[in-house]
Amino acid sequence: MALAVAVTLGGLMQLVYSVWGINRLGFSLRPKLNWNHPGVTKVLHLMAPAALAASIVQVNLMIDLAIASFLETGSISWLYYSNRLVEFPLGVFGVALATVLLPNLSTSAAAGDVRKFSSTIDWALRWATMIGLPAVAGLIILSDEMILTLFGYGAITERDVLMSSNSLSAYSMGLFAFIMIKIFGPGYYARQDMRTPVKFGLIAIGINLVFNLLLVGPLGHTGLALATAVAANANALMLWRGLRKEKIYAPTEGWLYFLIRIFIAVLAMVGFLFYVAPPLSAWIDWSFGARFFYLCLFVLGSCCVYFMVLLLVGVRKKHVGQFG
Repeated sequence: MALAVAVTLGGLMQLVYSVWGINRLGFSLRPKLNWNHPGVTKVLHLMAPAALAASIVQVNLMIDLAIASFLETGSISWLYYSNRLVEFPLGVFGVALATVLLPNLSTSAAAGDVRKFSSTIDWALRWATMIGLPAVAGLIILSDEMILTLFGYGAITERDVLMSSNSLSAYSMGLFAFIMIKIFGPGYYARQDMRTPVKFGLIAIGINLVFNLLLVGPLGHTGLALATAVAANANALMLWRGLRKEKIYAPTEGWLYFLIRIFIAVLAMVGFLFYVAPPLSAWIDWSFGARFFYLCLFVLGSCCVYFMVLLLVGVRKKHVGQFG
């Protein structure tokens, strides 16, 4: 109940803060009901398919949980715990990129500036690659430690930790695709093309359902998480191909060398984590304070190693490109 109350109060505080910010900008929030206004009609027409396309990941998660309800006790909780950790970098970074992209892409689309439109998407993709790939590696390598530190208390057993970390590793394989979807989606919404993301999203739901049925038998709840990752990668690939096919997005030069440098830095980070992280048996005996301290220490250390190696291999601001 305390968690539910806290979430509700947090939402209300966010609303109040947003209204205060809008008032400071000089906009009035006095409602004027006019359903015949052309702007209202247009928004309602575009909103429904956009909402469906943006919620494909959540729809697939609901399907996962529904199927998990037929599995052994604990499967729903294991999926929930692992999904929360994947949603954290997605919500902090992926949603932030999408929020910044949409108005800028809309401006470029309205002006007919295809070059600026493409370069803005390319800029977002490079940032997503530079942040998303190490996040995937970190979540997979530290999956046991993260689950144990955040949830391994009370009635949670060592087996619960292991099962949750398995699904976390599987979900993490789709994290980069989840971020890509947040980036590619505005590329369609800015041009008021709502049908294409919906079409690709429905195909992704079908792929998720098929792989759920194929993998749930041999892999249980981990198979459900892996199916969602496969569907997300398929959705991201379809959205990317659509933008390329319509010649809306063209990758800039230097992507190959950029990716090679990123992979070198990720490998260095992975080596660091394997070298310094103690065995899971040591974490089990630690208190919450010790677990949290060392987890933060390893995350911070891996970030330092990653960005230091990026600098050493020559990655600079110019390789990410300019916004817009």
